[in-house]
Amino acid sequence: ETIRAQVKQHARFKGQSGGHGQFGDGHVQVWPQDRGEGFQFHDRGVGGAERRHPQQRVDGLELELAARIARNWDIFGAYAYMDGRVLEGNPNIRGKNLTIPEHSGNIWTIYRLGRGWEVGGGFAAASVQPIDAANTPNELLPSYWRWYATVAYVQEK
Repeated sequence: ETIRAQVKQHARFKGQSGGHGQFGDGHVQVWPQDRGEGFQFHDRGVGGAERRHPQQRVDGLELELAARIARNWDIFGAYAYMDGRVLEGNPNIRGKNLTIPEHSGNIWTIYRLGRGWEVGGGFAAASVQPIDAANTPNELLPSYWRWYATVAYVQEK
């Protein structure tokens, strides 16, 4: 989708059931970026004197692919680059990377055999990422690959 104008939205939820109350207060602001700048997520943080959620920012770029290779063969893929940082808050984690992988992606393909049967497969992968917001040395989640496969029968409606 293309974002063409700045939009601000506010929503508040209050609920009471039994002895526990629920409360949510959300603010969302979306605005267009210059062409080629990718996307950014900003977490402005909440709280008073003791700020529980530090201000964060994620700069990134996402590329997606969907293609029909043949009449009965489709392929889908995506790649994301994300650079997440803690901007304000606890001095021990300010300027550190967020606990998100810098690189991630996936590829999935489906081949329709006929008579309702199809097979598919693919993988998802992510690069190494910090295990905590303090970026504790030598404590990283390793990069990984996950492989998937499917055999399916699709019923006609």
